[in-house]
Amino acid sequence: ITASDISTESSFLLCTNSLTMLLDQENETILSLQNDASSKIDKNAFEALGIENYPAPIGNYEECRNIGSTFQSADGVSAHFCLVGSTSLISGGSLPAIGGICLPETCDENLLQSADLSIWLESAYQTLNTDLNSTLTQKIYFDNLVLYIAAAKENMAGFTCGTYSPGSPSYFVKAFVLLFLLLFCVAFISTANDLLKDPNYPKYSSYQNLSPMHEYDRVLAALKSDRSEDHVPLIVSAFSLKRNIKRLFKQREETELSVFDGLKVISILWIILGHFFAVIANVGVLNPQTLNRLLKSYLGQLIFSSRLAVDTFFFISGFLVVHNVLKKFFAESRSCWLGLY
Repeated sequence: ITASDISTESSFLLCTNSLTMLLDQENETILSLQNDASSKIDKNAFEALGIENYPAPIGNYEECRNIGSTFQSADGVSAHFCLVGSTSLISGGSLPAIGGICLPETCDENLLQSADLSIWLESAYQTLNTDLNSTLTQKIYFDNLVLYIAAAKENMAGFTCGTYSPGSPSYFVKAFVLLFLLLFCVAFISTANDLLKDPNYPKYSSYQNLSPMHEYDRVLAALKSDRSEDHVPLIVSAFSLKRNIKRLFKQREETELSVFDGLKVISILWIILGHFFAVIANVGVLNPQTLNRLLKSYLGQLIFSSRLAVDTFFFISGFLVVHNVLKKFFAESRSCWLGLY
């Protein structure tokens, strides 16, 4: 027998003793609060939809955490919140939780994955079913624990218990944050230059006398220049908030392609709205029935059909590509299509 085995057995006894204490009549209030803070798994819906599509409620973390601070000194029972199915036992990565359960603090995530605790919980639930003195809350709470642990085991998923503490960010996240800060600094400097300097900033030293030229022609002339001092202010000015906001809300002259402008705006807003609700659905909702009612409504169908707006963008892109190719083909009076490719 190793020290690890002794430690595991000790943890098992502490956990089962705490769960047994919850069945005492004096701890009935604590059990009711833990049961209320835990989400309830719909076994039939979970088996039909699977772990990836199940709209999982995750319980009430705050209510579970407050149990320990309220009753620990009086009853010796403290609780913590555990997310079910939040980690993959295969890859070790994170997964969307399929539920949340409020447990005694002595029951940690490693113990919840053990076969001994599963057997003990099933035995305790069977005993409660045959005991005429057991309450409905006791049966619901232990039945919920058995179902959640079985669901996590079948899908090779683990648990995350206690207060969430994010780990150190990866190198990719650090690089992304540094890049974002760099772009923010460049945008700040560019906007300040636009606000504090004359309206003709940036000035292209080699082409200052070409003021009647169109702005894009001036930009093109500066890019073709070999002088580096022409390029730097040009690149910096591209991040100016003042300049870009002005261009964004400027009404341009109508062209033969202006008919697509409204369609593009509607498609963009539609996709943003759809992604917003999709993220909420993936994170989890406290009451899945609310989401089900939304899906059956006309508004819900409109929101979650936003993927069709992606097809609209494909259509617009294909049309513009063909339009530009044909325009270039006839403008250059080509007789062979192979040259375009």
